[in-house]
Amino acid sequence: MTGVTFELKFVVRIAAGVLMLLSACLLTGSVDREDPALARLQIQGYRAVKTADYRTAASSFERAYQLAQEKHDSRRAAKFLSNLAGAKLSLFQYQEALDAFLAARKLARSSESRDVESGIDINLAGLYMQFGDLEAADRFADQALKGLNKNDPYHFRHHLLATRALILARQGDPNRSVSYFLEAIIDAAQERVVNGHGRQRDINAMAMDWDLLGDEMLLRGDKTAASQAFLAAFHLRSMFHDRDLRLSYVRLSWLHLEQGDVKIAASFMDKADSMPATNASLDPWLTLYWRGRILDATGDRRAALGLFRQALVAARQFQRQAAPGGIPAEYAQRRLKMLYADIVNTSLSLDERGLDGFEATEEDRRLALLQTLTSTGAFLKKAPPEYWATLAQLRDIQGQALVRDDSRTSVRISKIKDNLAQIETKAGLSYLRNITDNNSERNTASITLSHIQRDLESDEALLSFHVGRECSALWAVTVDRIALYRLPAEPVLSKLIAKFRQAVERRSPDRDKLGSLLYEQLFKDLSPEFRAKRVWVITAEDSFFEIPLTALVVDWKEGKPVYLIEQHTIMHSPSAGMLKRASRTVPTGPFLGVGDGIYNTADPRWKGGWKGGWNGSAGFMRVLPVSFGSTRPKLELARLAGSGKEIAACARAWGHGTPMLLNGATASRKYLQAALRARPSVVHIASHFVTLPRQPDEALIDLGLTADGSPELLNEKDVASLQATDATVVMSGCSSGNGGAIPTAGVLGLTRAWLIAGARAVVGSRWPTPDDTGELFRAFYLELGGHGANPVPARAVAEALHDAQIEMLRSKTWRSDPSYWGAFYVVGKE
Repeated sequence: MTGVTFELKFVVRIAAGVLMLLSACLLTGSVDREDPALARLQIQGYRAVKTADYRTAASSFERAYQLAQEKHDSRRAAKFLSNLAGAKLSLFQYQEALDAFLAARKLARSSESRDVESGIDINLAGLYMQFGDLEAADRFADQALKGLNKNDPYHFRHHLLATRALILARQGDPNRSVSYFLEAIIDAAQERVVNGHGRQRDINAMAMDWDLLGDEMLLRGDKTAASQAFLAAFHLRSMFHDRDLRLSYVRLSWLHLEQGDVKIAASFMDKADSMPATNASLDPWLTLYWRGRILDATGDRRAALGLFRQALVAARQFQRQAAPGGIPAEYAQRRLKMLYADIVNTSLSLDERGLDGFEATEEDRRLALLQTLTSTGAFLKKAPPEYWATLAQLRDIQGQALVRDDSRTSVRISKIKDNLAQIETKAGLSYLRNITDNNSERNTASITLSHIQRDLESDEALLSFHVGRECSALWAVTVDRIALYRLPAEPVLSKLIAKFRQAVERRSPDRDKLGSLLYEQLFKDLSPEFRAKRVWVITAEDSFFEIPLTALVVDWKEGKPVYLIEQHTIMHSPSAGMLKRASRTVPTGPFLGVGDGIYNTADPRWKGGWKGGWNGSAGFMRVLPVSFGSTRPKLELARLAGSGKEIAACARAWGHGTPMLLNGATASRKYLQAALRARPSVVHIASHFVTLPRQPDEALIDLGLTADGSPELLNEKDVASLQATDATVVMSGCSSGNGGAIPTAGVLGLTRAWLIAGARAVVGSRWPTPDDTGELFRAFYLELGGHGANPVPARAVAEALHDAQIEMLRSKTWRSDPSYWGAFYVVGKE
């Protein structure tokens, strides 16, 4: 196992220490005695921070900020506003903290207080890093570095260098990451006067940076360099009697296990366990996990699985304490993925049903989705301050329940959950409940299974796939049964998946033969009980999303293929933990369609003043060369005239409410956002979908040209920030006929973005389909419109798409071919 890193405590020190204590101490330095009133408020704020009374601290800093503003002292106002932001951050009021930091930075700049501005940049770098926006974090860290004196007495420059190193490592730039780690080590070795007490070097920081550098070397497969870095950290701690020597023993244990020296690895872990824990010690679940890895390597797989189970329980408790989307959650999730993988592999070798592996697989997917949802800037904007405060209150009482589980505590938890649910619903965040409800420290594999079975319908089978390099597995689950089937390893499956997808998309002669072969590989051992279920709900790794499952060949009759779509309705789900029945209905909403936008300046509907040159037509899902000249960006695409007819026909088929059709100049972000406020039941996007040459894995929705001739593009973050609460979103896949498909990551990215925006189900296509009048979707909406309830359950959306695909298959036209109807999929949250 490579790539394991244990920098969590160091990162938390940057995130928490720099974000809170430094925001209260770094920027202000010593207490300012020039103004007694400000000095008194400043001291009150400091004392409150030291006792973790952040509400009092926030109140003191806010009064100090207002007083400084009244005195027209922008420099001091910036300092106190930044302190206020730090207090807000500790109260989980993330959006208010971000707004305050940005306002403080503006004040500091207006007063030409470069040192204050640099300090605020430190806080902003940490805050953006905590929420996964690495680009913004790197930008502010770079600005802070430029503004800091190399001889600053507090080692803030060292923290920033280390922060940039971590950011670059996460961005996939190992060479620059190593360079910054080395610079951080050199900076930490510089002697400085600290708090007026002699000249000191930061030995602890030097050792930690050597460890982090060793981690990165091991990530690159350079075990020799990793060993040298770990030993450098070990010698520093040994020479200076560092209390964190235990960290070095753990890392050396990890290194020797990677090198195959199991006995030495166990010996180092024994030494680590014999030492007292410190503030920088690893979290208990990581130690349990690593002990399990050692036992697994010695062949005692049953004992290893027992430790893995203990580690998972402890890890759940740790994750509950970490803010959603925060650094602790992110780094814990990275380690959890490795723990989950080991649980799966060990469970598959010991248990005929592999229940522990099933639980780990589905929980991994659920928490990964939660991390994706909560680490976006869109989530940060949507979640109101009371959400974070209530969430913190829930965490506290749940922690108490682990020790004292009485009826009063249970009632309090229920009340807080009800309050949180109301906040989530009001803010359009109700989908979070489906992801987080089962995240209990007391969960077991059997409890996880019973939760999932409870929410399945009698005619449904959940098919949960795990794809591993050593072994793959399929768990088939119904309301009263689970079975495990072992599948070929990832290299075999991925090769066949790629061939089949390409064959369906390109109408290759061997398509049906490949479809039959892949069906056999995946489902040949599936018992008749599961084959008989009409609805198949699929959860799997992203690679499985490439498979047009509906076009798999399950049988042959009279020499003709029988496709999977003829026997089953298929719905994809991000995680089995989200499969809850829709619990509420509201009046059916209108149809919102976006299509036939203005894509080139030759279009007579374009009323802009700039006439750029035509640079060729382009279609749906094509990598496009976007040139940015000295005047205006030039991205001109062919008109999608048929898409206007498509959205009109689909609106008639839906038949509820007055349709909102955005076309021509109204096919824009502004009008889309306004129309979404009417809470449509359906959002149908019939636009160009493109990717950029340097970002091939991210898809963009091109709504058309603005008045000045520039393209109006929606990326994943733009989509995620929209309010599509409870809607069914359809991305129809218009094409001018010559576009190429974007990678699966881009299709999935937009799909997940709509789920983040609140959509209950998303329908899309994996590759371009012809630009016609939307016959498949006309049939789809006729079926869906008859459902009556709103929000429409995702299962009903899957049934409607299934019926439309069957109608196309049996139409005896060019639409009968799987290359058309097989492109479409449904991803549902309920």
